[in-house]
Amino acid sequence: FNNPNWGSQCMRTAYIMPIGPSYHHPTFYCFTTISHISISTNTMALTLENKLIFAVLLVIGLCASQAWSRSLNEASMNERHEMWMAKYGRVYKDTAEKERRLKTFKANVEYIESSNRAGIKPYKLAINEFADLTNKEFQASRNGYIFKSLVTSSSFKYENVTAVPSTMDWRTKGAVTPIKDQGQCGCCWAFSAVAAMEGITKLSTGKLISLSEQELVDCDTSGEDQGCNGGLMDDAFEFIIKNKGLTTESNYPYEATDGSCNKAKSGSHAAQISGYEDVPANNEAALMKAVANQPMLGDRTSSSTQAECLLEIVELIWTMESLQLDMEQVMMVPTGVKMDTLECKETLMPRKAFVALPCSLPILLLKLQELIFAVLLVVVLCASQAWSRSLNELSMNERHEMWMGKYGRVYKDNAEKERRLKTFKANVEYIESSNRAGIKPYKLAINEFADLTNEEFQESRNGYRFKPSVTSSSFKYENVTAVPSTMDWRTKGAVTPIKDQGQCGCCWAFSAVAAMEGITKLSTGKLISLSEQELVDCDTSGEDQGCNGGLMDDAFEFIIKNKGLTTESNYPYDATDGSCNKAKSGSHAAQINGYEDVPADNEAALMKAVANQPVSVAIDAGGSDFQFYSSGVFTGDCGTDLDHGVTAVGYGTSDDGTKYWLAALVHYLKLDHYLKLPFEKRFNIFKANLHFIESFNKAGNRTYKLGLNAFADLTNDEFRASRNRYRQSSSRPATFKVSSFRYANIYDLPETVDWREKGAVTPVKNQLNCGCCWAFSAVAAVEGITKIKTQRLISLSEQELVDCDIRGEDAGCNGGDMDSAFYFIIQNKGITTEAIYPFRGVNGICQSRRAAFAAAKIKGYEDVPTENEKALMQAVAHQPVSAAIDSSGMDFQFYESGIFTGECEADLDHGIAVVGYGKSNGTKYWLVKNSWGTTWGEKGYIRMRKDIRTKHGICGIAKRASYPT
Repeated sequence: FNNPNWGSQCMRTAYIMPIGPSYHHPTFYCFTTISHISISTNTMALTLENKLIFAVLLVIGLCASQAWSRSLNEASMNERHEMWMAKYGRVYKDTAEKERRLKTFKANVEYIESSNRAGIKPYKLAINEFADLTNKEFQASRNGYIFKSLVTSSSFKYENVTAVPSTMDWRTKGAVTPIKDQGQCGCCWAFSAVAAMEGITKLSTGKLISLSEQELVDCDTSGEDQGCNGGLMDDAFEFIIKNKGLTTESNYPYEATDGSCNKAKSGSHAAQISGYEDVPANNEAALMKAVANQPMLGDRTSSSTQAECLLEIVELIWTMESLQLDMEQVMMVPTGVKMDTLECKETLMPRKAFVALPCSLPILLLKLQELIFAVLLVVVLCASQAWSRSLNELSMNERHEMWMGKYGRVYKDNAEKERRLKTFKANVEYIESSNRAGIKPYKLAINEFADLTNEEFQESRNGYRFKPSVTSSSFKYENVTAVPSTMDWRTKGAVTPIKDQGQCGCCWAFSAVAAMEGITKLSTGKLISLSEQELVDCDTSGEDQGCNGGLMDDAFEFIIKNKGLTTESNYPYDATDGSCNKAKSGSHAAQINGYEDVPADNEAALMKAVANQPVSVAIDAGGSDFQFYSSGVFTGDCGTDLDHGVTAVGYGTSDDGTKYWLAALVHYLKLDHYLKLPFEKRFNIFKANLHFIESFNKAGNRTYKLGLNAFADLTNDEFRASRNRYRQSSSRPATFKVSSFRYANIYDLPETVDWREKGAVTPVKNQLNCGCCWAFSAVAAVEGITKIKTQRLISLSEQELVDCDIRGEDAGCNGGDMDSAFYFIIQNKGITTEAIYPFRGVNGICQSRRAAFAAAKIKGYEDVPTENEKALMQAVAHQPVSAAIDSSGMDFQFYESGIFTGECEADLDHGIAVVGYGKSNGTKYWLVKNSWGTTWGEKGYIRMRKDIRTKHGICGIAKRASYPT
């Protein structure tokens, strides 16, 4: 086996496998090439034939293990990059950039995992928001300390201190504010100086005040300090002394950009200092004395990739923490980067990110020892098995982390997280096993209940309280004999968008309200979203007990006695038991004069009722299959222990002849949880639309083409009902609206503008079957102005607007207005990212914890002068603009390409974003970003004719436009 001819290319790779490593003294056995392995004939008497067989097996085992590991690792790396992009809201301008960033991401991950796997460092590295940056790019974006030789003060106040504590942590003494994030601004110097000043202010006054870094960035610009381009802490102290103080972060909030000094805010001082001192250079003993008495500053290099998870400028907070190795000192270091940035783990205060830096560290590696061939073969095969298991385990852990991010799940401690992970794993295995078997006509899927046991799920959601009914003496549909073979009240406009009851067991209220919304539409012609919260808060005298359960019949009794029910917008849902707001409850939007029970145990009677109106129904929803139901005709195991209220909104027959009830399940979040319409009906609509499209294109007399898209099986009425929900507000909020038009006197405009080319437009999004076009329009405009001001393109959250902006004109999936959205963002002090608060396409409960992380802010907004395409051009030349249009026509529904000149009015019903203008073959056009996905139009965009004779512009595009400032 020492023959140099043995071995293949794959066998010349070095395999390093840890065997029984300890934390401080990892032991490594290295298998280099096959030519370095020998077998003692005293130990194993092998014939040449046997040697050859074993050698071939070894080659196959090693090569197969390598190839499989590589393929698994490659797939895993791509998935991890996608997950990482979602977590940090990273958007790339094109595929080429994505590939380049993926390559950097892979290299960084490999470096991180290799470092951690070696186990020779007393600290850990982790993937964070810098994982797609090279080390040089990282330095350029974050490291802004400008070194210069210091002229130190003549004295050092702690020089004669001799007794210092063995440990010190100023966090435990309340002298350290929460970790902040400098973003892509190189103002680490400001964060460092402010942190030290916050500490000494606490020690001097007893008050911990979060002070303003932005004041230093904007106002301290006369010396070395140059905002995002770097600075010095000593110069910052000089400025603070001269300025007679520093204001609070809340008064002068951080924006991560260089701005003009706001002297009105800067003049409101919250803390002052009378001087500063420099710690003697190159003297750790002196530094220790200083840190023992107050939080201090330090400067440190972070240019080497060996200084992982370190900051270039640090505030020294903790010294002299002894480890088992012979370390002289360990210093705890924060500042300038939040926990999600560093992701360095520390157990004492998990809400902050601190990193341990040793002053010296002995490293021990044991020498490689010779192993016999048989042991090597066993180790390789076992390692291959272990590797696949670890990858699977890693995948499950990552899926859980991704799931937590998607649904905003936070656990109180590691113990709860481990317990929930165990439940999550069991549920995922059950779901995948069920779907893999393929014997059920429905599918299960991971949803927001994936970390709950079935018992917990039932307790949190199923709040129907069964009791024997005293039914009315008659059933009004008893003598009905002719009923349609299919019924879907959604298509008749009698069903509001799916709602979410949250962790409140008030399914009974959602069921009763849905039935009442249906009959109100049938009686009055108006579809009104009514208030479940009014029932939760006010209907508490009988069986109904808010989040603790209730009955639909009792809800009807309350509504009759109360003489009606108010709207959801007037009395919004908050998923908790509250006190009855009688002022709101007294404003009735709908009434009923009675109710009837459908004869029990009689599906024929139920069919007669559902054929005439939506009906409240109680079911047994306790099974695991129901918990994770995704699609298909549900035939799962369930009994008749009624525990959940739903609404039957139709019935039909599936493609395979299975009859079904169409039930609105209030705790499922997607319209996909309605079962599909009968194939024949949809196919007929599809054929009619296809004929319309082909006839239009065949005529060839227009400048644009139509094509089949996702809406091809919808009637135009259905299409408009599901997508076009712009609400033209009669009175726009004026508090933050500027009366003037800032671009009025600018006439030297470029001939063409495309904000996509300037990196100010995120990829096309999809509003799904939620009428929240207004939110997508407003968000696109805010994303654009944020890019222009900060040079950062951030994908922001439409779902935050859908869930949280419900007090005024805006009503989630039921429609809204862009100006009202801007007003909300200003009042809310910003809007968070899409990654933190992802889009779900349904009305939900406002997740205030997610919404609190503002990623972008605006100061105001302005309206473009109405019915003036020239003014709209002036605005679009400077930033993306929100606008409303009439998109109700079939031409717009099936638009595919070209410059749209189709027939449309100015009855505004849809919000879009104007992101440019130009000219093609002599025809001028507006470049419009829509929110119907990339399969519609020109990859999600439409070009609409510009400068037409009608003053309001094509489809009213110049009638109601506005932009954030």
